[in-house]
Amino acid sequence: MHLTLEKKGTLYIILLSGTGEYGDEIRLPDLINKILNETPTTIALSLTDMDTLNSAAMAAVLNALKVTDSTTIELLLYGANQNVSMLLEKVFLKEYVPILSEDEFNERYR
Repeated sequence: MHLTLEKKGTLYIILLSGTGEYGDEIRLPDLINKILNETPTTIALSLTDMDTLNSAAMAAVLNALKVTDSTTIELLLYGANQNVSMLLEKVFLKEYVPILSEDEFNERYR
């Protein structure tokens, strides 16, 4: 899985693309740990370029949640297609992990 970082003030957007691979469950949390040193308020994981979430990609997202769980930083997911959204909604409670459409994200954060 390819990770691309964009910064807009205190909003950090990590664009995920490709297919989850062995090691992604470490690479994504490592990137988030580096971001935490810069005092973000929100970290958004963009799923617009993910056709599906395999077990490696899901492990990466779960580990990302663990990293931010003990902080005041908001971690959210956005831009998932219908298949990925259905999977996310079965795994995560929306009350715990915001899952936004791309339009919802743009209205709130851009």
